[in-house]
Amino acid sequence: MTWQQEALPALRVVAATVLGGLVGWQRQHAGQEAGIRTFAAVALGACVFVLLTPGDTHTAGQVASGIGFLGAGVIIRGRVHVHGLTTAAALWATASIGAAIAFERYITGAMVAIVLVVLLAIPTKKWDKEKTPADSDALPSRSRRSDLIKAKNGGSNQVQQRSGIHAEPDQQNR
Repeated sequence: MTWQQEALPALRVVAATVLGGLVGWQRQHAGQEAGIRTFAAVALGACVFVLLTPGDTHTAGQVASGIGFLGAGVIIRGRVHVHGLTTAAALWATASIGAAIAFERYITGAMVAIVLVVLLAIPTKKWDKEKTPADSDALPSRSRRSDLIKAKNGGSNQVQQRSGIHAEPDQQNR
């Protein structure tokens, strides 16, 4: 294989990486942990895997399946909410960008990247941004818990330990 024959696939890898990085930039700008490097790496990997098996369309399906496992690791289930679904879906869609570029579908890959960036830029639900006092009591922070304990004890300086024993710090041994 000559260097001219290698140059076009190398440019495809660069294009997939840049488009994946564009999606990652939006996520990083939005304050998400998975950012430019993660999304660029997903697009790059998907592109390379498809390029390494020319004419084999099964590879694209295997890439989608593998990215599904990566996305499953990103999803965190809390008591009330599930976090990471958007990031997992965006990683999965970013893999399709790399595969599209590898299959010489440059316009499709670019359009998927643009649509994905626009889609991810849509603000989240209003009620996610505005926490009510009732919501903050569901899982209080450490300082909030101590305030709640003080309020429960009538504002005194009593400290409630995990064992349930109440003791005032100054009068423990009296």
